[in-house]
Amino acid sequence: MTHAAYEAIGGVKKSWANHAEAEFAKLKPEEQQRAQQVFVQLVRPGEGTEDTRRLATRNDVGEKNWDLVTRLADARLVVTGRDETAGKETVEIVHETLIREWGRLHRWMESDRSFRTWQEVSKSVKINQTV
Repeated sequence: MTHAAYEAIGGVKKSWANHAEAEFAKLKPEEQQRAQQVFVQLVRPGEGTEDTRRLATRNDVGEKNWDLVTRLADARLVVTGRDETAGKETVEIVHETLIREWGRLHRWMESDRSFRTWQEVSKSVKINQTV
């Protein structure tokens, strides 16, 4: 592939978004709704800054969604791991480029921004109260 052809298809940034969209299209409608729930939980809404990746636990994304998380990991859209200190399984978006370039995820975040901001603030308050 020539550099010009590579740039014409959008380079790395657009290739991530195109890959995400192609993998999303393979899901059944019910799975697509669950994927939306998962991906929204994996984004920390920016407050006057860009949104960023968020490390979430299995509990954060929902036990019923973990089978889908493993499929998304197989598709290389998310990365799973384990927080050895807390003994919990974790998941995060594979690259922040998805947050910035995947239009679908951007739209989901815009529609759920106030809820996600509330979740982050509530979580922060809860942590501060236990310290």
